[in-house]
Amino acid sequence: NEECTEIAKFYSPFEDDSGEAWYSGAVYYGYVNSLFPGATLTNFFPDSVVSRSAAAATLYQIAGEPNVADAKTFDDVQLNNPSINAVSWATDNNIIPPDESNLFNPDEPITRAELALALYQYSTLKGIDIKPVSAYKAFSDESSISSNALQAVRWAVERGIFSGDDNGKFL
Repeated sequence: NEECTEIAKFYSPFEDDSGEAWYSGAVYYGYVNSLFPGATLTNFFPDSVVSRSAAAATLYQIAGEPNVADAKTFDDVQLNNPSINAVSWATDNNIIPPDESNLFNPDEPITRAELALALYQYSTLKGIDIKPVSAYKAFSDESSISSNALQAVRWAVERGIFSGDDNGKFL
């Protein structure tokens, strides 16, 4: 939000965020709300990759860490995994689904399209309006976005959550 962006210009808790970057307001918001696991006390690591389990854990935390009655296991995520409740919640609510082989792939990077779909599904779960809000300008690489994520990508772009690069590409 604008308030966090303004504050971030004057105060950044991380050595690797000057407060002037396009993402500084979001970093500050995440910091004050303890949303980003994996950051150290002094570094945010803005160029690091976000794993599927880290994305699930962040959304699970934003949701208030709802009770998970029966934790679901996958061949690659067992009950002793610290992210088991977040992964179970995310898959049970179709926020971050497993792959075709029923693997969650917790350490794999979440793609931009997968994250857009996760945010879209989370918004649907929370009753947030997901109707189109504006005309959508297609990306030049739109054919490489999976069909199940395309509507979510369009939704995220319309709301300013994501944008493309200078060459008109999303991915």
